Amino acid sequence: DISDLPVAGLAPEWMSEKALAIGAYVVASGVTTWMCGSSPIEGSERLTKLVSEDWNDVYGATWKFEPDWQKMVDEVIAHIDAKRVALKLEEYSPTRYAKSDNYLPADYTSDEEFAKYSRTKTI
Repeated sequence: DISDLPVAGLAPEWMSEKALAIGAYVVASGVTTWMCGSSPIEGSERLTKLVSEDWNDVYGATWKFEPDWQKMVDEVIAHIDAKRVALKLEEYSPTRYAKSDNYLPADYTSDEEFAKYSRTKTI
């Protein structure tokens, strides 16, 4: 089931009704989805309960709106980590997969260590 996978939908900024429709589709596919910004349905307790609780019973996923982008990112990472634990996958290590040209080495390792895995051998 898609809802068991360690994945998440994420929209750093929703700016149109089309983005909301796409978000609803992603949730209905079984992927918990976050949209940064205020909820367009926060005035309706019934709709808020529908997308944040009831959809979880039906689709195994919910729709979340979070105006604080850092909190949203933290929630997404926690969600993915929890799904990995449920599937008994090893803990994610960003340095294990550090082999792309656009990897941010200073976030996870020394420049020298990063260069060992980089295709360009530079930072």
